[in-house]
Formats: sequence, structure tokens, C-alpha cells
Amino acid sequence: MKKHLFILTLCSLSLITKAQTPKVYINFVSHNEENYTYLSAPQTFLAVRPKIIQMAQLATTKGAKWHLGSDHIMLRAVLAYDKGTLTASTGGFNVLKYVSTTYSTAVECDPHAHESLYNYADVAKLLDSCGVPPGKVMSGFLYNRLASGHDWQDYQVPNNGDIFPSYNWAPEILWGAATPGHTMDPHYTGIWKPESRTNFLTHKATNHLINYGQGCKYEFHDTTSITRLMKEIRKLTNAIQSGAAPSTGFYCTSIFFRESYLNTPGFISTRLDDLMDSINVLVTANKVEWQFIPDVVNKWKTTYAAKPFIMDCDFTIITGINEQKINTNGFSFYPNPTNDIINFKEEIYDAEVINLNGQIVIPKINATKSIDTKGLANGIYFIRSRGVSLKFIVQH
Repeated sequence: MKKHLFILTLCSLSLITKAQTPKVYINFVSHNEENYTYLSAPQTFLAVRPKIIQMAQLATTKGAKWHLGSDHIMLRAVLAYDKGTLTASTGGFNVLKYVSTTYSTAVECDPHAHESLYNYADVAKLLDSCGVPPGKVMSGFLYNRLASGHDWQDYQVPNNGDIFPSYNWAPEILWGAATPGHTMDPHYTGIWKPESRTNFLTHKATNHLINYGQGCKYEFHDTTSITRLMKEIRKLTNAIQSGAAPSTGFYCTSIFFRESYLNTPGFISTRLDDLMDSINVLVTANKVEWQFIPDVVNKWKTTYAAKPFIMDCDFTIITGINEQKINTNGFSFYPNPTNDIINFKEEIYDAEVINLNGQIVIPKINATKSIDTKGLANGIYFIRSRGVSLKFIVQH
């Protein structure tokens, strides 16, 4: 009987340990853009229509989640051309209504707008006109400047359309913080409520809009190396497993691709298929979980108590969050960056140095107030001690 209790205790401890290691929530996001010719050249719309269905089918088979972001060009093309005999193979539905209902476990449709003519409320109205209830995700936005006179902050309250002024839309979630030309996009994992355009990385709990950190530029082009992309994703999961990224963090990301790539031969049947299989290896290992963005936000509200969390791609916690600071337990050091010696403000015990891959490069350090880093290559490392991992940079 005692033996059985012992085994049960070990199993329970194992389950607790696993539960304490957070997963990375992941999904696909795609956009079409205003320069697409779906509306002016109907044949381009007719070409992508079956590809959208093929992608929805694949995502369903693989257990993946896909946020299909449509702007006014796609939606107006659907309303103009996707009807009559074209819908015979899709139950009389246009392509967006068909995939969002038939493959609802894998596909959600979100408004995407550049606000050049149709604002987000207008695009939401167009989705509604296609028979697709618009999601609560504002997909893609300029985070630090106005877009044609509009601002994501306008949507802290329900907003009316410019083209359809009687239509009102109230998003809940921001996705895809960007800069013009995507030259200086902010890349963070985590969830928080941005205070304003000028203080985007400061959490303001009383704000309505919630920002979903899309991660570290996990973009999948038609020529992207799957091996390289998976290396980046594993860098995050390895950091969580090793403690370089805190076990108290909340991790989410997305893989973005342009809708035009769906027409590239083999992009769905070979490249996306292989990528989903590679990610599902991490799903099986309990390190990654496919989730829709609103479902991740709900987990953040319930299991994470809506606490803000922002971490950059070097696993540095952003301290602009006014409700959450890193608890270093008095553990601190200098200089950083360093080219030879790191000095501690107090004697340390049971410390170790790990690299970005979670490998221990300097093992157990005890009873010392300094570490010699001259043997380390230039790069980013972490000192792990007292349950805290702090980043430092070696620059010889």
C-alpha cells in the first residue's frame, strides 16, 4: 500500500511539474492587401478561392488554427463574384462563409484594414454582409502613429464606419502591431493592455483593448526555410524549459503569411503541411498548443488573472509594465555588457550560466562574487540563480 502511495505521489509531482511549465500558444494569421487585384481582375479571386478552402481543410486535419484577415478588396470581390453557380460546390455559400462554418474548428475571419478608405468598422460590416460574423480581433495596425487620420485608440470604444456610418463595431483584441513599411515593428510575446500610442509597452488595466504579442517575427514566406523557422520557435520553447524565460510568463505567438502565397505551387500541400507537422512535434511534447487568439486571451484572463506580461526576443522582461516588475530576490550584477568579468553585489551560491539554447556553459558556481566570462563567445547569456534568470551580454 505504501509503495502504491509513493508511486501516486511521484505521478502527482510529475503532473504538477508539467503544469508549472507554460506552453507557447500558437496560430497562423494571414492578410490580403489593398494592392491585390481580386476586385479589378476577377480571375485572381477565382484562383485563390479554392486555395482558401484547401488551407482550411489542411488546418483542420492538422489541428491548427488559422485567422484569415480580409480587407475590403477581398470582401468586395466576394460580394461581387462569389455567388450563383460558383457556390455549387460550397453548399450555396461564398468561400468565407463556407470555411468559417464548415471548418469552424480551424478558421476564424477577422477584419484587416489600412484605413485608407474603409476603416475597420467598414471592413467588419463587409464581413457581416458576406454572412460571416466579424471576429473581435483588429488584425494588423500601426501602433505608434495615425493611419489616414485614424488611430487604434479610437477603438477603445465602439466605432462607426466611414463608408457605412450606421454600422458600429467594437473589437476587443489588437494583433500585429506594426510600423509603416514594417521597418521597425515591435516583436514581443505576451499579453497586455497598451496605455497609448506613445506608451504602447505600458499596461493600463482600465483600458478596453488587449494586445496579443505576435512573437518574434515568425513570418512564413514562400521561400522561408522551415528548419530556420522551427529553430526560432524551439529557441523560445527551450528558453521556457531551461528557465531562461520565466516559468511565471505567459507565452503566445503567431506565424504570419501573405494570402498571395496560397497560389504558389506547393505552398499549402508541401510547405505548410511540413511546417504544421514540425510544430505538431512540439504539440505532442506538450510545449506548444494551437489556439485561436480570443481563446488565448480568455486563458490570459482566467488562468493568468489578466496580469500583463511582455517579453522581447532576447527573453528580457519589459519593465514598462506598471503592474509587474521582475522579482530578482536581491540578485544583481555588473557590468552588462561585459568583456571579461561579471561582479555580483553579494556572494552567490548554486548559480550557473546558460546560453540561448538552454545549454549550461558555466556549471555550478558557489561562494563567489565574480564570474570570468573571457571563455564565452560574444552573444547573449543568462545567469540562473535563486529561481531567477537574468540576461547579460558578452562583447569582447
